[in-house]
Amino acid sequence: MLRLCAVLVATLAVIAAPALAEVTTGQERDIYILENEQMRVEVDAAGGARVRSWTLKPSGREVVALWNGAQEDGGALDDRAVFTAQRYDGAITRTGPDVGILRFEASDRSGLSLVKHISLSAGSPTLRITWTLSNGTQAERTLWIRNFLLPGTQPQTDAHRYWISAEEPADGAPDAAGYFQATEPNVMALWDEQTGDGVMVHAPGVDRFYLWRGSREHPTFEWIYEPLAPGQEITAEAALVTVEGETTAPDWAALAEEHAADLRGPRLAAVEGWVDEA
Repeated sequence: MLRLCAVLVATLAVIAAPALAEVTTGQERDIYILENEQMRVEVDAAGGARVRSWTLKPSGREVVALWNGAQEDGGALDDRAVFTAQRYDGAITRTGPDVGILRFEASDRSGLSLVKHISLSAGSPTLRITWTLSNGTQAERTLWIRNFLLPGTQPQTDAHRYWISAEEPADGAPDAAGYFQATEPNVMALWDEQTGDGVMVHAPGVDRFYLWRGSREHPTFEWIYEPLAPGQEITAEAALVTVEGETTAPDWAALAEEHAADLRGPRLAAVEGWVDEA
């Protein structure tokens, strides 16, 4: 009897113990998955390696405002415009449990090529992305990231508010729109005060932020780097930090410092073998 009681106590202790934080990865044909206790992210390699679904936990609310398929506009992390609907070669390069990393690569006959890494750590509310864009063309190109993100209530309401660090900043503005010349700490955030859900990008060295507000169903949330000269390669890093159920507006600069202080600014290099045909 004593032994049976000991076994029961041990079993109950295991059941009651909190689950260890971990991240899992998966692949279902062209769909690659990152998941932890904070979120689940699905990336469609056949549709420009864009995020087609991004749900927050535990609410299950969707952050992506628009997705009609791999060949249509929508999703998040759109490497516009050449690669928007292009098929990427995808791979899971780290499966967890501490960190999950996805790698995507695509090239265009014009001479452009792009490698994108998307990573998620156990217990983290932060999606990290690194791009390397190689401009093997004879003209300037730009790394421009478009996202159809709308945390919380959908469609958009006046309870959605924007924060942007810029020469003409936005500080909780519901009507922010257009281009913003970025300044330190290079953050842009969107928060829904009805649900307390929000998303922030921290993009060191970014040139401009852009908000297209032509639709309440699917507004955009974009950032743009400086033009890349022919024969040059840029490596840029950014982090998307989520919040859920916050009763007051977060301190976005503090979140960037907490979750993405180690991000580096853009680095330039020469494209190997490039020839100036001008």
